[in-house]
Formats: sequence, structure tokens, C-alpha cells
Amino acid sequence: MNYFSKKRRKYQRNNSRISYRKKRKYSLNKSNSKSIVIVIILSFFVIFYYLFIISEHFRVQSIEINQTKIISSSEVENVIFENISANQYQLFPRNNIFLLEEENLKKLILEKYLKVEKIDIVKKYPQSLKINITEKNPLIMWCKAEECFYLDINGTAFAREADVDDLKYDKKVIKIIEEKEIAEELALSEKKEETAGDQISLENIDSVDLVESDETVNEDEPFYQKIFLNEKVTDEDFLRFSLSLNEKIESMSAFKVKYYKTKGTKTRELIAYTDKNIRIYFDTTQDVTVQLSYLEDFLSSVIDDNQFNSLNYIYVKAGNKIFYK
Repeated sequence: MNYFSKKRRKYQRNNSRISYRKKRKYSLNKSNSKSIVIVIILSFFVIFYYLFIISEHFRVQSIEINQTKIISSSEVENVIFENISANQYQLFPRNNIFLLEEENLKKLILEKYLKVEKIDIVKKYPQSLKINITEKNPLIMWCKAEECFYLDINGTAFAREADVDDLKYDKKVIKIIEEKEIAEELALSEKKEETAGDQISLENIDSVDLVESDETVNEDEPFYQKIFLNEKVTDEDFLRFSLSLNEKIESMSAFKVKYYKTKGTKTRELIAYTDKNIRIYFDTTQDVTVQLSYLEDFLSSVIDDNQFNSLNYIYVKAGNKIFYK
């Protein structure tokens, strides 16, 4: 091997060593860079987790609830704090304002307080909740088995009369009493008249003495079974008829309704008890406006003051006929 060949080989070996060292150094630098990036990312998440999840700065500390009439705002506040403070030292605290689940809180309040119609929750960062509670507005007081309950728009019992001060309600509540033996309050123990009374000259209306109702009641029906909270007491059709009837009948100046009675919604009969001691019978399956128009025509065109004051009952629910006594 000549001199130049040796030189060339030596040069190649040196270049190879230099190249290897450079590659190794580059690889180390690249590995170190990745490690630094990972450390930075982890540090960021740790800091974020501490500041926004663990830190007390974003824990709910105060709850603002609007003024309520029926339920206690302070009691609702305590229930919410008790719920969100449970297991607060877990990995993701429930009282953290970012993690707080509004829908779960709404469900909790609606299930615990039947008197609540609607609840809205607004987060006020960093540490507060603003809660607006809408209470149910009772439409009907339904009495049965010596106990009365307030019903909501769906006909569901949501409060006992004994548990609520009536003065807290702004709106007048209709009172309906469910009794099995209402028929006995009539003169139905008397024998049915074989012949009709005097016919009254009123278009589309015949007037005769009252005959007993053709409504039948299942003797096995649990009339005296107690009502329970959150139980559906009546259907929407019966409820709508009752509300519409009461609204329209209030405009009649001849009398005022003190309360209503029914033998149960299955009979579809509703009886108005007036301040003149006159009972007026309605059919909840028929149009309320038509029945009231018959009643108004009867009172204005047929009955004078003396006759009206001596009336015992008016039976409107017989189609285009009115029975009275």
C-alpha cells in the first residue's frame, strides 16, 4: 500500500468518527428537547388542575336564591350545599364551579320539592350560583276522605292544604269535594215523577221536575282511598272544564259559587254549590259554554226573583233540557 492510500483511509476513518459523534450529539439533543416539551406540558396541566380544579378560588362559596312564598329558600340552599360538598376531596370536586352539573341540581330540587314548577341555575364566576325558583300556582283544591290537596295544572297533588298558608297564594283556588254519597243530597230518595211538570216556553229547552241521575258508580271504586302527594288526582279534561266553568260562571250576577262537588271524575259530573243554596249540575263531557248559555236563558227568561229564591237545584246536564226544583 502506497503512502497516499494510507492517508486516504486514515482520512475516511476520521470523517466516519466525526459523523458518528455529530449524529449521536443530534440524537441526544433531540431526545432532550422532547423531554423538556413533555415536562412543560405536564407542568402546565398540573398548574391548570391546581388553579382551576383543586384551588378554593373556584369552589362555590355562596348561593343566591330568589324570594319564595311556599318553600324555604334557606332550606333549598342547605340542600344544594350539602349535595355539592359531598366528597369534595375527590379528584374532581363536585363544588367546583366549572364542573358543577346544573341539570343534576335541578333534578334534585324538583324531586325533593313538589311545590317547585321550574328552577333556573346561573353560574356567577368564580364562586357563586344564582338560582331562580318558580313555585307551582295551585288551580284547584281537591278534598277527599277529610283531607284537601292542592293540584297543579296537570291535576297532580303537590301540597296538602294543612301544610300551606292560603294567604301565600295570590290567586283564588277552586275547591272541589269528592264524595260518594252526593246523590243522597238530592231529593233522589223521592220516587221518580211519572209525568213531566209544566212545560216552559223557552226555545230548545224543556223544563221538568228533577229526575234522578242516570250516572252509575262502581261500588268497588275506592272513593275513600286517601290522596297521596305526587299522585295524579284528576285528568286534564276534567280540570280544564272545571277551570273554564268557574271562570265563566263568576260573571253571572245571580249567584256566586262557594265550592264544587263530584262523585269522582269517572262520573264526569260536576255540581256547583252556590251562596243561594242552589245546586247546579253540569256534564264535564259537554261544552261548558253551551250549558251556561242554557242556564242563563233559563234564569233570565223563565225564573222570576221569587221562583229563583225558592229553587233547590238546577239540572243543566241533560242535553237541551233543564230539570229544576
